[in-house]
Amino acid sequence: MKPKPSRHSNHYLKYTGMVFQLFFLLGLLMYLGTFLDKKFELSNAYFTAFLPIIGLILYFVRMYYDLIED
Repeated sequence: MKPKPSRHSNHYLKYTGMVFQLFFLLGLLMYLGTFLDKKFELSNAYFTAFLPIIGLILYFVRMYYDLIED
C-alpha cells in the first residue's frame, strides 16, 4: 500500500506550477509584443510594454479565484 501524498506537498506542487505558468506567460507575451511592434513598425514598444501588464493582471485575477477555491 502506497502512502498518500501529504496535503503540504500538493500545495507545493500547485504553487510551483503557478510560477512556471507565470514565467511562460510573460515570456510568450513579451515575444508576441516584440513581434507585433515589428510588424506594425511602431517607433515605441507599445505592445511589448502593455501585453505583459494586461497578462499579469488577468493571471492574478485567475490566481485569486483559484486560491479562493482552496
